[in-house]
Parts: sequence; C-alpha cells; structure tokens
Amino acid sequence: MPRRTFYLDNFRTFLTALVILHHSSAPYGGIGFWLYSPSRHPRRSRYQFVNEKWKRLGLPTVVYSVVSKSVIAGVIARVRDRLDWSTVGSEAWDGVRSVRGVRGPVWYCALLLIFDVVYAVVRPGDFGSALPGPGRKVYTTGTEGPKDGEKRTTATQQKAKSVRTLHVLAALAMSSMSSFLIRVYCPIRTPFTPLNLRVGYIPQYALFYSTGVFTHRHLKTQLPELVTRRTQAMLCSLITAITAFGLWVLNAELAKDDKRLADVLKMGEGGFETLAFLYAAWNECMGVLICSFLLHTFASRSWLGVQWAPFGFDLARFSYAAFLVHALVVVTVQCLLDGWEAGAVLKSAVVGLMGCVASWADGWVLVSLLEGIGIRGVV
Repeated sequence: MPRRTFYLDNFRTFLTALVILHHSSAPYGGIGFWLYSPSRHPRRSRYQFVNEKWKRLGLPTVVYSVVSKSVIAGVIARVRDRLDWSTVGSEAWDGVRSVRGVRGPVWYCALLLIFDVVYAVVRPGDFGSALPGPGRKVYTTGTEGPKDGEKRTTATQQKAKSVRTLHVLAALAMSSMSSFLIRVYCPIRTPFTPLNLRVGYIPQYALFYSTGVFTHRHLKTQLPELVTRRTQAMLCSLITAITAFGLWVLNAELAKDDKRLADVLKMGEGGFETLAFLYAAWNECMGVLICSFLLHTFASRSWLGVQWAPFGFDLARFSYAAFLVHALVVVTVQCLLDGWEAGAVLKSAVVGLMGCVASWADGWVLVSLLEGIGIRGVV
C-alpha cells in the first residue's frame, strides 16, 4: 500500500475541526477550502473512478440530505423543547417532506462529485482502461508497474516543471473575472437550492480542484511548492493594494448622498460595481495566500507531518465521518447546554470542543457499524 502523506491528512483534519468550531459558534454570534486529494490508484478506469466517488461522495450526500433535517428537528423537539414522541415524529416527517435539494455541509461533497465526473469526462487520458485488451495493460495501483521488458516513464524520469508567479497571477485573474461576472447576475447571497451553495464562489472552488489535479498529474512537485515565497510576497502586495483602493472607493461612495455603510458594503456582493470586482479579486488572492501559507506550514513542521493518532486513534481515518455527523452532534450539544447562562465566547468554545470530540467519536461508531455489516469505502 502506498505511503500516506500525513501532512495532508492532518491538514484535512485541521479543516474539519475548523468547520465544526465555526458551526458550533454560529448560534452565539459567530466567530471548502478546497483540496483535491490525488488518487492512490492513478490508473483506474473512468468507471472505477466515478463509481468510487459516487460511493464516497454521492451516497453520503443523498442520505444526509434526506434525513439530516428530520433528525435534527427531532432532536430539537425532544431534547430542547421536551415535546412528546408523536410531535417529534411529525417534526421529523416534515423535515423529510421539505427536501428540495442538497442540505447542510454536504454541498461540498455534491460539488466535488460534479467536478470529479467532469474531470473523468474531459480527461480520459488520465485514466486506465476498464478492461485489458491485446497489447494493453492496466495498472491498478501506484506501486505496480510494467513487467517482462515493458517500459514505463516514471515521475523521476520526467522533466521537472515549475509554476511561475505569472502563472499563479494569470489563474487568479481568470478566477476573479469569472467570479465577478457571475455575481453581476447572481450576487453572493443568491442561493442555488439544488446544491445549497452560492454560485459566485464556484470559480474559486474550480480553481483549487483543477490546481490539485494539474499538480498531481502533470507537475513534478508537491502542493506546498506551487506558491513560492516570492509569489506569496507578490500576493501580499496585491492584497494590500486592492484593500487600499477598496477603502478609497468605499469612502467615495459614502460621501455620495450620505449613503449608509450597509448599503455601500452591499455593492460589493454583486452587480456591475467597482466594489464587487475588487472583492472578487481580493477573495481569490486571499484564498490562495492563506491556503498556500497553511500548506507550507503543515509540510515544513515536523509535528504537523507525522500521523496524528492520540492514544492510537487515527484522527485522519475518521475525519470524513466526523464531518458528516458533526451537524447532528453540535445541535445535540447546543440543546443540552441551552439553559446554561454563559458568555458567547465561552459557550462557543465549550460547545466547539465537545462537538469536535463527540463528532470524531460518533464518526468512529459510524465507520465501525458500516464496516461491521460489510459496507466499506463510503465514509
């Protein structure tokens, strides 16, 4: 079995914990990063690839979207409101009947599945054949290779390729312009119900996904090496310039007809507005800067690059399951602590910590139950 990349495992674990903490704090006033995970079996057929992604992403999305609201509504009705079981059942059934599309945080899974399908369709050369034929060999794992005199080009034999600062800026320019043009017609707050997401951010998600694919398939490099220190410095300068110009535009707009700050800020959400364009560019640049910094940090710190397994519990192994169950866990904890009179910060911290621990524990239970009845590769 190919060696796991622990710093990426830990990075995903870290991001999962951030999501749980964020959702834990939301009721108390508040406080998809996207990371393509390269396949460990790069020569699978497209059918095998899409089938695995459907099991891993599609099935959890469908199940979660159908039952999540009903279960959460039932928990609130019973734990917080102390209603009788018939009312709890009615609340749960109303949750099922109200399904109109993807629900909750699994929009991430649904969109990632769409990206995977599109990738399989437009890049058939990145996959092996479904069935071996005469003169054709299928390599099903990254550790297998040609035998009996066959030749195969390996990653170490390929000429190293690099990503220049200009390449990064060009990609950001295309992504920023795409985001801006989408938001001209669909401002940021406009929901897309079938996928439960805001379409104005799709270009950024697509940029991160395609970058991961391109890095894994065509570059002799690792994700942390894509954005160099020089490029990061350039992004810092660019973000500073955008921020300064944006503040100038903001002050100019406020001076017109005594506009309210809330109305001017709303101009940044969409429409053919200068602030909308500046925010689109700022968001794309800041996203790449933050993610590249985190990737550099996780890859360069020894304690972030080793397996996180406190008391023998593999956190990365159950991080996806923790992500899937965290909404129900967090709502349950919030209901149990509903009567606790505490400050917003303290309550957010306590609920967040309990939510993280309980989510990983319940994730372990979920995986164990599914594997116990022979269902593998789903969570």
